[in-house]
Amino acid sequence: PEFFEGVDLLLCEASLYNKYLGVVEGHLTAGESGKMARESKAKRLILTHFPHSGDHGDLKKEAGEVYNGEVSLAEVGKVWEI
Repeated sequence: PEFFEGVDLLLCEASLYNKYLGVVEGHLTAGESGKMARESKAKRLILTHFPHSGDHGDLKKEAGEVYNGEVSLAEVGKVWEI
């Protein structure tokens, strides 16, 4: 997290729900993304690269369990101002 410490916006993958922690190598759970945002002191977290199934709103909840900042889900055409 030192590389991106204090960023205004962290765009981070959330390919897995927390229940799959350690099951798929090379991809992050929503909780791991939240932890990275918290440890790097990011001002906002945007999750992207979602799983193909399930309720993506759960990803936002899972990241928010460990990160107290603003968490959003990436959307096609959505624009965030920094």
